[in-house]
Amino acid sequence: INQTEKEEQQRQQKETKLKEEFEKNKQIERILVGLDQQATYKLYCEKFLRNLSKEFEIVQGLFYMREGQSKHYKMVANYAFYSEREPREFEFGEGLTGQVAKNKKLIYIDNIPDDYITVLSGLGSSSPKFLVIFPILYRDESVAIVEIASFNPIDEKGRDVLDGITNMVGP
Repeated sequence: INQTEKEEQQRQQKETKLKEEFEKNKQIERILVGLDQQATYKLYCEKFLRNLSKEFEIVQGLFYMREGQSKHYKMVANYAFYSEREPREFEFGEGLTGQVAKNKKLIYIDNIPDDYITVLSGLGSSSPKFLVIFPILYRDESVAIVEIASFNPIDEKGRDVLDGITNMVGP
């Protein structure tokens, strides 16, 4: 490969990276749209989950918030969640959601068991196979945890977008 071809390859790689970054930022913008107009935390969190559902075709979502300065997290909003009982509250480090809070890192599970989550609709019920749990960070602390389920995989670019919003949604 001569110098001109090498420079052209480098230019194309830079251009591709810039396009990918631009698309990621546009997707993040769509997820964040309208959040600043919500009057309460609950409405804010519900809007956030609805926006996620549009971007990632999620079928269910839970938004947990840390209670004050404690290490206790409680569900404050949900998307398409129905159950006889409320989702379990959890402590920092406890279970998958607690580990996400502790490690401050997204977890992606691509083969969840059939009985882990059930989605109900007028057409019947089914179990999604894909689960993403990610933290919402504020001053490098996990102030909230978001858990979303989907029938479709969330690819690497999608997970990168979710990772990118972890510092943009907090208080």
